[in-house]
Formats: sequence, C-alpha cells, structure tokens
Amino acid sequence: MSRIKNSSVIIFSLLSVFMFMACRLQVPIREMAQAKKDITLAQNVMAEKYAPEEFNAAKTKLFESQSQVNDAKVDDAKASAIEADNLALNAYKRKALEIRHSAEYLDTLR
Repeated sequence: MSRIKNSSVIIFSLLSVFMFMACRLQVPIREMAQAKKDITLAQNVMAEKYAPEEFNAAKTKLFESQSQVNDAKVDDAKASAIEADNLALNAYKRKALEIRHSAEYLDTLR
C-alpha cells in the first residue's frame, strides 16, 4: 500500500511540475493572431497572385512560428510571427500600390 502511495505522490508531483512549466510558457498569441489577420487581409486582395513571394513567405513564417511554439522556442516564435505580419503587410501594400498605379493609368486615358 505504501508503495502505491509513494508512486502516486511521485506521479502527482511530476504532473504538477509539468503543468506549472506549461503555464509559464508565454505564447505570442497577439503577434500570431495579428499575422494571421494580415495574411487574410492580403489574401482578400489576391496578393497571392500579385505578390506571391511576400504572401507565401508570410504564410511560411506563420507556420514556422507555430512549430517554434510547439518546440517551446517562444522568442523565436514571436520573431517569426512579427516577420510573418510584416511580410503579409508588404504583400498587401504591393497589391494596393499596383491598384493605385492602375487607377492613375486609367485616369490618364480619360
């Protein structure tokens, strides 16, 4: 009986330590959510067609950020999420600039 009690205490202690460590992990949720939002924004203006390099790089960086969170590399995950966000915004801006130039070109034809 004492052996079972000791095993239970050890298992409970290990689970407690594991849960404590898991709760201390500071996942960069805000940065990852912002990157996802901006990737969706870029996708809405068809940036994958007009700025495929930036758009695909943004998606890759966001997936990389998720993998880094799984590996408990939180600082790297945050940096990757911020980079994904910047790449998505660049793709969006590139498409927006193209639309602006197209509009200016159409104005010269009138």
